Amino acid sequence: MLRLELRPMRQAAILVLLCVVSAGQASAPIPDSKVPQRKQILQNRRATISLLELAPQEATPIHKHDHDVLAVFVSGDRTENTILGYTQPADKMTAGEAHFINAGYTHAAKNESAVPFRVVIVEFADPQGQMEQTGTTCIFFNILFP
Repeated sequence: MLRLELRPMRQAAILVLLCVVSAGQASAPIPDSKVPQRKQILQNRRATISLLELAPQEATPIHKHDHDVLAVFVSGDRTENTILGYTQPADKMTAGEAHFINAGYTHAAKNESAVPFRVVIVEFADPQGQMEQTGTTCIFFNILFP
């Protein structure tokens, strides 16, 4: 019978290594197009339009937006965003409110409302650059990532 003996320090090092590897795999963002709650509605060479629906307390997996996005909220009034491991307080929005997000934004969203959360997402094929707020129902995340 073969018996493998490891010193306590070596055992601890192997355990730490396994934890680091498995933690890295669990938190890797998926492309936003792979979010299971997101359904594509229309597409042409300039934009892809999708509908994201979340039941109360449902959340998306962490995902990365590879293109500039305009999100127009249809229903639901509170979400919680987790951005690169940091959970923000619940966002409050109203139907018709629009958010512009530059490419590179990585997050997960959870519906904190008692009703379904719906948002129409316009994903642009080409960069849109910096936006300027011209009304009271627009929020811009002009976060430019390397």
